[in-house]
Amino acid sequence: MTTQNNSTANTQDSGSKTCNAMGEKPKKIKKTREEKRAELKEDSELVKALAEKSPHLLEGLKESPTVNEMIIHILYPQGKYNTFKGWLEKGKCVAKGSTGYLVWTKPIKAKKTKKSAAAKVSAPALEKEDTYKLFNVASIFHESQVIDLEQECAA
Repeated sequence: MTTQNNSTANTQDSGSKTCNAMGEKPKKIKKTREEKRAELKEDSELVKALAEKSPHLLEGLKESPTVNEMIIHILYPQGKYNTFKGWLEKGKCVAKGSTGYLVWTKPIKAKKTKKSAAAKVSAPALEKEDTYKLFNVASIFHESQVIDLEQECAA
């Protein structure tokens, strides 16, 4: 009977989330733009439904709040929010490793070109352009996720 030496021995999870079996820190898996859009779309539908069923959740907001305002007010922690660049302009820096909260951007005009299905030859006369509004996803950061630039330099 022969035994096989396995160089990748079974490792037990010690509960530590800082290192894997090789002693490396786990890498964050970045969400794709499509995943972020899908997540934000679900959140948007959720807050619209909540606002319709429980209008008291919107107390403190203007009469017709935007979807972003409802998301921030209902789903995210209360406080001040800003973009990465916005915090820098205020003399603050987003702490390393902080994950932003997703919101919709202002709509941008985009063009979608559709080719005629009847013709397989691409000719400018056979293409049709549709103009539509595209809402991208942006990240904003809560005031608890930022530090003063002066404090960071002093440390």
